Amino acid sequence: MKRLLFTLVFICISVSSYGSCLKFQYQQCTVSMIKLIATPEKFHDEIVLVHGVFKIKGSKALLYLNSEMAGFDSIPNRLVIELTNEQKKKFSNLNGQFVQIKGTFVYSSEVLGISDSGFITSVKKLYSFEH
Repeated sequence: MKRLLFTLVFICISVSSYGSCLKFQYQQCTVSMIKLIATPEKFHDEIVLVHGVFKIKGSKALLYLNSEMAGFDSIPNRLVIELTNEQKKKFSNLNGQFVQIKGTFVYSSEVLGISDSGFITSVKKLYSFEH
């Protein structure tokens, strides 16, 4: 009985120490755009895997909650994606598509002079679910 109690306490402490997300084999937080937008400070400097509609607007790459939000450039419902010029060219064919992106999330109350929820930098993966 003592062993069972010790095991349960150990598991509870271990799970609570993970903070905002559980990271196992791939060392990334799989998180929704809604959760990132609502509680960006919880994911600051975390590697995240998130889905959304990818748009390149001028010199900026953006990830929106959905195509409706992308259509009218809803600032509160988007993240800025920091891409190199080479990455922008490589991913330009994904403009307007629903994508999955993996990178480091950085919380900032102001990005590029606009009040966004934050941005994703050090992009490691970006691909479309559409064919």
